[in-house]
Parts: sequence; C-alpha cells; structure tokens
Amino acid sequence: MISDNTKNNWYALRTIPHKERHVCTELNSRDYEYYLPLYKIYYDKNKYKEKILISYYVFVYLSEKDFEKIRFIPGSRGLLLYDFVPAIVKREEIEVLRLICGELDLEPEVNTLVPGEKVKILNGVLKGYTARVCECKSNKLGIEILENGFTIWINGKDLLYESVK
Repeated sequence: MISDNTKNNWYALRTIPHKERHVCTELNSRDYEYYLPLYKIYYDKNKYKEKILISYYVFVYLSEKDFEKIRFIPGSRGLLLYDFVPAIVKREEIEVLRLICGELDLEPEVNTLVPGEKVKILNGVLKGYTARVCECKSNKLGIEILENGFTIWINGKDLLYESVK
C-alpha cells in the first residue's frame, strides 16, 4: 500500500515531563500547527492558572514526510506509536478536547426553529412526543405537545429534535 506523504493528520507528540510548553514554542518557531489542551483553574475571583489537560503530550498537525524532523525537537520523545506506526488522532477528537477546554461553544441554535414548525422530541421526559413550536425567546422554547394539547416552556439548549413534515 502506497501512502500519500502530503496528507496532514493530527498526531500525539510525547514530551519530557513538564516540557510541553517548551515543545510548543519550538513547534511554533518551526511553523508547525500544534494544539496543547489547557484548562483554567480559578484561585481568586478574576485570577486563574492555566493547567495542561493531558500531561506529557502535545498534538501536532503534520504529514508523514515531517516525522523525522519532529523527532529532533528539544523536549520531545517522538510520536505516540500504535503497532510501531505513529497513531493518528482524529480531527473530531481534537474538537472534543477543545470543547472540554472551553474553546468551542456548541450550543444548539434555537433560532433555527420557526414558530409553527413540527418536531419530534428525541430526549428527556418528552422523548417520542410530537410538538409544534409556538414561540422562541433566546434559549427558551414554547412548544405545544400535539398528543395532548399542553403548551410548555423548555430550555432550547437541552432539546434534541428532528423535524417532522
């Protein structure tokens, strides 16, 4: 099997303990795209420290032709291997890390629902019920349950639904 050496993927680069930020500086100086998952710990009202979510690893976006160059970055211990081959980290997994660290905001768009639209509810106590959207206000939805005619207000961020014709 011949692989395409120009295709870039995310890989986990192992580091020497407590050298993650140093490795990031080196990667940045060599124009590599990298990601170091950091989260904030507040110790005062407005003061915080950034901590590393996954110690000893930096995620780097590169192609197979860069494997040799990346081995010699000071503070690194090489790529994480699986069956003696560098393990690819899926883009979706990087996005999940960004979500955990608070860098992405995945609030559903409540405004995409239009009053009068019929939806089938897929989660919560009302799972399986069909409803008609009556009103949309910021993240609150007024919905009428069609099976029994009740109208209720729910938090739109928590609603999973599919449109019904």
